[in-house]
Amino acid sequence: MTQKQIPIPEKLQKMATRVVTKETKTGQEISEEHLSLINLHTRRDFTKEELYTFPVILCDNEIDRDHERFPIETLKKFIPLFLGRTGIMDHQWKAGNQNARLYHVEVIKESGQKNSLEEDYAYLKGYAYMVITESNKDLIAEIDAGIKKEVSIGFSISEAKCSICGNSIWDYEECPHIPGREYTEKGSKSLCYVDLLEPKDAYEWSFVAVPAQPGAGVVKKAYDEKQKHIGKNKEETKKYLPVMEGGLKLFNLKEFIVNAKEKELEKVEVSVKDLEDIQEHVNVIELAKETEEGKVKGLEDKVKELEPKAEMGSQYVDDLKKECLRLGALVDKNFNADVMEKVYDKCDVEELKTFKEQFEKQVDELFPPSTQTTNSQTKSTDADTTDAGAYKVSK
Repeated sequence: MTQKQIPIPEKLQKMATRVVTKETKTGQEISEEHLSLINLHTRRDFTKEELYTFPVILCDNEIDRDHERFPIETLKKFIPLFLGRTGIMDHQWKAGNQNARLYHVEVIKESGQKNSLEEDYAYLKGYAYMVITESNKDLIAEIDAGIKKEVSIGFSISEAKCSICGNSIWDYEECPHIPGREYTEKGSKSLCYVDLLEPKDAYEWSFVAVPAQPGAGVVKKAYDEKQKHIGKNKEETKKYLPVMEGGLKLFNLKEFIVNAKEKELEKVEVSVKDLEDIQEHVNVIELAKETEEGKVKGLEDKVKELEPKAEMGSQYVDDLKKECLRLGALVDKNFNADVMEKVYDKCDVEELKTFKEQFEKQVDELFPPSTQTTNSQTKSTDADTTDAGAYKVSK
């Protein structure tokens, strides 16, 4: 079947949060191989003593709280995209916010460890370096202390495939499924999630305060200490799906409740951030409602103010039409009042005024005004020679 071209967002920034590992190194602990990789990104060659390095788990192939995941093919395609990318804080794209840079990226596949889909667990691991300075010594201390450990990546993709039907999750005609819901397929229930495919670009990676993935935490060496949510059996994973759901918003609150009831759960956990997001949506709706009510009230007041004027205007138009009919009958004995009334009904005020003015001119020509007084003795207009007593009122 030919796939339709589905428009996608210009940039899909995903908070694929993972952790900073404990493999931080300074000085002589940095190998010559790693030092040479770092110096590929610098304008001059730095010594080991000037540098501080640490690895980060950027993302993996586990289903996250947004019910999205990166298949291992996507992780591999991320390698060249994230190489050399800068590390910042909270996805704030500012030059002064740059703190570190990735000098090496690789995919680690754990053959003895399975994700919730019973696939070999795999993750994208990056190695970052920083130049040791007075300005970043506090950040280095926080990384060493485990205060700064969660990281998130910003990137864009070309395709997001539904796990149920295989169509684009953005194609609402071909894909009716909702990520996070369970659907019965061939007698068994399957969780709907989204495979993020064909990455287009990697923008940055950031230290963040709130993890997007539930298992984010401090790990040792090559991620030997498994995350708690990885490797759970399917029944246990399903049981806690509503608890693990992230991205709860006002628009999907009903789905969240239905999902929890279907699993017969009396309680679910919702993050403070999700509650804040819901409250923000409620505030926007209330503000819009208040604004709309204010607009309606203002319009109602305006209508009340204009109603008398509208009535006056309507009366004025009616008077103009009647006057045109009256004058037309005066100047033309064949004047058809019924026909002309229909004509006047289609005229605006200016057109009616024009008709009225033309009729008035014709009336003046046909019935010129006469003087109220007449001179019975003389027709002289000379005021000095006319006898005022010669005038009398005409009857």
